[in-house]
Amino acid sequence: MASALAYDPQINFSQFPLHRYRISADSRDIGSFLNKRTGPNRSRRFPKKSLLFTSEANADGFFWIKEGTVRTYIDSPSGLKQQTLKIYPKGTCVGIRDALFGESYNKNAECLEDTEVIFVGKEEAENLLNDDMFRDCIIKYITSESREAENRIYSMGTKQVHSKLAEILLSLQEAYGPEINLKFSREVMASIVGAKTETVVRALTDLKEKGWINVEKNIIRINDISALERLVEV
Repeated sequence: MASALAYDPQINFSQFPLHRYRISADSRDIGSFLNKRTGPNRSRRFPKKSLLFTSEANADGFFWIKEGTVRTYIDSPSGLKQQTLKIYPKGTCVGIRDALFGESYNKNAECLEDTEVIFVGKEEAENLLNDDMFRDCIIKYITSESREAENRIYSMGTKQVHSKLAEILLSLQEAYGPEINLKFSREVMASIVGAKTETVVRALTDLKEKGWINVEKNIIRINDISALERLVEV
């Protein structure tokens, strides 16, 4: 069987984002469904830097984020470095594939700020799949996440730092608006891009000097979306 990442010259890979943090309709539907099926007392609150779950722990359920931001990451074999896989904003699900189709989580999930979630246990999630609407939303959501992961692998291997950084900023802008209040450090951003921290800092400075963004501590404001979109296509 051909690899899902086999090169096809007919495909325009620039149309696929490195990270799509935008909250999909499927994710909103999942949240709406859970809010109707669960009461206000079902929410759990986690302080900043808390771990929702750790790699290889029993996948006993998934989390829908009501408020806050979560990142998933894996540790290097030495344990000295971390590779950020994805940033999950308010209105998205974390750990859903592991909970439904696996026995253990294959990554860590860390709260980047104080976070409120609805936890759905594995058995409850399996029962919810009997609902046609919920099952439809879950299938679409998981399919979208799988496609994003494949596209990210392609982007990581072929694009330059400035292009990957522009792609991340545009995706964050879709989730948070033109003024992005970063909930994570430059080190985390570098681990998303797959580059050294100083390289990412220099790239941010370059984009700022061009007037395409403003940077003030943890606030990044996008001034020229079109310029960043052109950079993504390079």
